[in-house]
Amino acid sequence: MTRYGLEYVMLFGIPSNKIELIRGRSRWAFPFTNRVDAESHFATWVDTLARWKGEAVSPTVRKLGKRWRTKVQGIKVDLYPLPIELRFPIAWEAFDVIESNHHCPLLCVGGPSRGLLTHLNHQDVQMNLWKLFGDIDERQGGTSFGRMDVALSETTHVAPDQCHYLEASGADLVGDAYYEGVPDLIAEMLSPISEAADRGPRMELYRKAGVPHVWLVDPNREFVEVHELVNRAYVVQAIHGANESFSHPLYPDEPIRTEELFQTQAKRRPWPSDNEPAPDPPRSIAPEIKLGLEYFFLLGHPDRRWEIWNNKVQSYLTFASNEEAKDRFGYFLREACQWEAIAGVRPSTLAEEVEQAEVGRFRLTRNASRVTLDVAVDARKYRELLVLWQRRDAWDWGEK
Repeated sequence: MTRYGLEYVMLFGIPSNKIELIRGRSRWAFPFTNRVDAESHFATWVDTLARWKGEAVSPTVRKLGKRWRTKVQGIKVDLYPLPIELRFPIAWEAFDVIESNHHCPLLCVGGPSRGLLTHLNHQDVQMNLWKLFGDIDERQGGTSFGRMDVALSETTHVAPDQCHYLEASGADLVGDAYYEGVPDLIAEMLSPISEAADRGPRMELYRKAGVPHVWLVDPNREFVEVHELVNRAYVVQAIHGANESFSHPLYPDEPIRTEELFQTQAKRRPWPSDNEPAPDPPRSIAPEIKLGLEYFFLLGHPDRRWEIWNNKVQSYLTFASNEEAKDRFGYFLREACQWEAIAGVRPSTLAEEVEQAEVGRFRLTRNASRVTLDVAVDARKYRELLVLWQRRDAWDWGEK
């Protein structure tokens, strides 16, 4: 039996990656193929929850046939015939503030943002990119997709914005759950919130895996930056701006028109004014609202990407000020110590307004107003989960 710590359901158990808040709670779920495993994990996860949330006494479990129920400080835990469901109380104000601060122009890393228009253009160009590669596949063969799991290595799973395999190389689809193997081309959409990571650690992952071609597509500045792996280093081959046409070595007879790629709804139906209202400033969360680690697992992935980089999953929360982040950092550290049953961990100062603490499987870092949580996981277990989640028999809710 493969054992999964509570972090696996917290990181990967949001159904269909839908970030929802229903009656003041958000939902996680995890399937099993047999009752023995489900009961064993239920007991272990409840113990972890109680320790994490500082409960001195183990909660009472109500057992009604195959339906087991308990509650840990407002967290509802239910075991059905096979799946386990967790519902965490989430403060609406915190939910709203964190979501808005993620995309606040004043807090974005990588440059200014243009608010809602930036978000809409990003979606439009992403759809155009998907159509571009889909049309090429029909004419040339091959396989393209976006935001699906790709196992680049034993320790790394990614979900590129757009991914292409030539027909000759082929894409190995494992269990209808994820692709395995190095793509021939990956295209990533740049945004103010993601550009620093896309140009830095993400490109390094692709380089180590040997991805031969990478495009960086910027919907705001309207350019396609074409990279090619040469002697195990990426070299910029060209930067194509708006209203240009170019071909790529993978498809020399396929003209690619940036005018079509950067066609957006805003261009087809211009906004009433070119002068957008001033963006709202970053917002604070009321100090009396406690933020636990569950907020990282739920809201710490602003691009809705749950990826594993070198056997670690990263999420982050952005606050309105360095002081607010510092206060929250202390509480996050306390919860991490309780989860891991490790006392007395103090953060180290790495630079001005940068502090970090290692607590078992967790690493917490505060860089000015942003707090980052890295969680150690096993990418091999994640691949097992992706296949497990495809099995209908593992989702036995006891319904007729």
